[in-house]
Amino acid sequence: MALIVIAPTTTQAQATKPVLPTTAPNTILKVRGLRGNCPKTVGIWTSFRTYEGGGEHTVIADTLPVADRAKVVSYGQKLVDYKAPLKTTYADCDGSAVDAGDGEDLYRFIFRDGNAFFSRSLTTRH
Repeated sequence: MALIVIAPTTTQAQATKPVLPTTAPNTILKVRGLRGNCPKTVGIWTSFRTYEGGGEHTVIADTLPVADRAKVVSYGQKLVDYKAPLKTTYADCDGSAVDAGDGEDLYRFIFRDGNAFFSRSLTTRH
Protein backbone atom coordinates (compact mmCIF):
# COMPACT_ATOMS: atom_id res chain seq x y z
CA MET A 1 0.00 0.00 0.00
CA ALA A 2 1.31 3.43 -0.85
CA LEU A 3 1.45 6.19 1.76
CA ILE A 4 -0.93 9.06 1.16
CA VAL A 5 -0.74 12.38 2.98
CA ILE A 6 -3.12 15.24 2.25
CA ALA A 7 -2.32 18.46 4.09
CA PRO A 8 -4.96 21.15 3.80
CA THR A 9 -3.54 24.64 4.19
CA THR A 10 -6.77 25.92 5.73
CA THR A 11 -9.41 24.42 7.98
CA GLN A 12 -12.04 24.90 5.28
CA ALA A 13 -10.47 22.42 2.87
CA GLN A 14 -12.86 20.07 1.13
CA ALA A 15 -12.00 16.44 1.87
CA THR A 16 -11.60 14.36 -1.26
CA LYS A 17 -10.72 10.70 -1.52
CA PRO A 18 -7.22 10.43 -3.03
CA VAL A 19 -6.71 8.29 -6.10
CA LEU A 20 -3.43 6.52 -6.80
CA PRO A 21 -1.80 7.91 -9.94
CA THR A 22 -1.36 5.69 -12.98
CA THR A 23 1.82 7.53 -13.99
CA ALA A 24 5.33 7.25 -12.59
CA PRO A 25 6.07 9.39 -9.49
CA ASN A 26 6.83 13.02 -10.39
CA THR A 27 9.51 13.39 -7.68
CA ILE A 28 12.41 10.95 -7.44
CA LEU A 29 14.72 11.04 -4.43
CA LYS A 30 18.17 9.52 -4.55
CA VAL A 31 18.81 7.11 -1.67
CA ARG A 32 22.08 7.60 0.16
CA GLY A 33 23.00 4.13 1.38
CA LEU A 34 25.32 3.86 4.37
CA ARG A 35 25.41 0.04 4.56
CA GLY A 36 23.58 -3.00 3.26
CA ASN A 37 21.56 -3.34 0.08
CA CYS A 38 19.59 -0.12 -0.42
CA PRO A 39 17.31 0.94 -3.25
CA LYS A 40 18.92 3.50 -5.57
CA THR A 41 15.88 5.79 -5.58
CA VAL A 42 12.43 6.19 -4.06
CA GLY A 43 9.54 8.03 -5.68
CA ILE A 44 6.84 10.42 -4.54
CA TRP A 45 3.80 11.79 -6.30
CA THR A 46 3.10 15.38 -5.31
CA SER A 47 0.46 17.87 -6.33
CA PHE A 48 -0.80 21.20 -5.06
CA ARG A 49 -4.33 22.37 -5.69
CA THR A 50 -5.40 25.87 -4.81
CA TYR A 51 -8.89 27.17 -4.35
CA GLU A 52 -10.43 30.30 -2.87
CA GLY A 53 -9.31 30.56 0.73
CA GLY A 54 -6.65 27.83 0.73
CA GLY A 55 -5.33 24.78 -0.96
CA GLU A 56 -4.33 21.14 -0.69
CA HIS A 57 -0.89 19.62 -0.92
CA THR A 58 -1.19 15.91 -1.73
CA VAL A 59 1.78 13.60 -1.22
CA ILE A 60 1.86 9.89 -2.07
CA ALA A 61 5.06 8.02 -1.26
CA ASP A 62 5.69 5.13 -3.67
CA THR A 63 6.80 2.65 -1.01
CA LEU A 64 5.53 -0.53 -2.68
CA PRO A 65 8.75 -1.23 -4.62
CA VAL A 66 10.80 -1.30 -1.39
CA ALA A 67 8.45 -2.01 1.54
CA ASP A 68 5.23 -3.65 2.64
CA ARG A 69 2.11 -1.96 4.04
CA ALA A 70 2.76 1.19 6.07
CA LYS A 71 1.21 2.45 9.30
CA VAL A 72 1.11 5.91 10.88
CA VAL A 73 3.45 5.88 13.89
CA SER A 74 3.15 9.52 14.98
CA TYR A 75 1.57 12.76 13.89
CA GLY A 76 1.12 16.33 14.97
CA GLN A 77 0.27 19.73 13.56
CA LYS A 78 3.49 19.99 11.55
CA LEU A 79 4.67 16.41 10.89
CA VAL A 80 3.36 12.93 10.11
CA ASP A 81 5.53 9.77 10.30
CA TYR A 82 4.89 6.38 8.71
CA LYS A 83 6.68 3.05 9.15
CA ALA A 84 6.70 0.03 6.84
CA PRO A 85 8.73 -3.19 7.00
CA LEU A 86 11.30 -3.30 4.22
CA LYS A 87 11.08 -6.08 1.67
CA THR A 88 13.62 -8.86 2.21
CA THR A 89 15.86 -7.53 -0.58
CA TYR A 90 16.40 -4.27 1.33
CA ALA A 91 16.01 -5.48 4.94
CA ASP A 92 19.67 -4.73 5.78
CA CYS A 93 19.59 -1.23 4.28
CA ASP A 94 20.81 1.63 6.42
CA GLY A 95 20.30 4.88 4.50
CA SER A 96 18.16 7.89 3.73
CA ALA A 97 16.57 10.00 1.02
CA VAL A 98 15.61 13.62 1.60
CA ASP A 99 13.99 16.35 -0.48
CA ALA A 100 15.42 19.51 1.03
CA GLY A 101 13.59 21.97 -1.20
CA ASP A 102 13.98 25.59 -0.15
CA GLY A 103 16.04 24.49 2.88
CA GLU A 104 13.13 22.51 4.37
CA ASP A 105 13.05 18.72 4.66
CA LEU A 106 9.60 18.36 3.14
CA TYR A 107 9.88 14.63 2.46
CA ARG A 108 12.25 12.28 4.26
CA PHE A 109 12.81 8.53 4.03
CA ILE A 110 14.97 6.70 6.57
CA PHE A 111 15.87 3.05 6.05
CA ARG A 112 17.06 1.22 9.18
CA ASP A 113 16.35 -1.74 11.44
CA GLY A 114 14.50 -3.53 8.63
CA ASN A 115 12.00 -0.69 8.20
CA ALA A 116 11.31 2.25 5.92
CA PHE A 117 10.27 5.41 7.74
CA PHE A 118 8.63 8.23 5.77
CA SER A 119 8.16 11.70 7.25
CA ARG A 120 6.21 14.54 5.72
CA SER A 121 6.53 18.07 7.05
CA LEU A 122 3.07 19.66 7.06
CA THR A 123 4.49 23.14 6.76
CA THR A 124 4.29 24.35 3.18
CA ARG A 125 6.37 26.56 0.99
CA HIS A 126 3.31 27.69 -1.01
